[in-house]
Amino acid sequence: MKNRKYKLLPVLVLTLALIGLLAATTLTAFADDQGSDATQFSLTNFPTVMPSVGASNSINSYIPLRKDSGLALSWPMIGSGTNSVTLFVTVDGTNYATTPWATLSNLTTTAAITNTVTTNWNANQLRGYKGMLVNNLTNGAGATTNFGIYVRRPN
Repeated sequence: MKNRKYKLLPVLVLTLALIGLLAATTLTAFADDQGSDATQFSLTNFPTVMPSVGASNSINSYIPLRKDSGLALSWPMIGSGTNSVTLFVTVDGTNYATTPWATLSNLTTTAAITNTVTTNWNANQLRGYKGMLVNNLTNGAGATTNFGIYVRRPN
């Protein structure tokens, strides 16, 4: 009886080790899946610093849209006055609307802090569009430092 106990001990240890490994692998898989359900990128062809009052720049950054998918944009900047960027949409991926679909704007009175314009559109609001053109960056009073536009969309 004594020998039998010691023969079962390695089997028990191996079984517990396999159960622990399986549990750790399962938990790791769930942790790795977090955050992988979206694509994130940034539009970096913005001028780093724009001079004051009425400056404008045609950026022409294209954001491809996906069927049944929303979109979030975030535009951080440091500057004062009204800063805006215009968005145009396309239904065929080539020809853009001649009137702006949306304008992101920020009215700031303090030039020394980072201000962020953030917006979200759901899949219904973007239905039928194949892409979005970011264009016409304008600046109010004072120079503006741009950090680009950050884009996030579900996969």
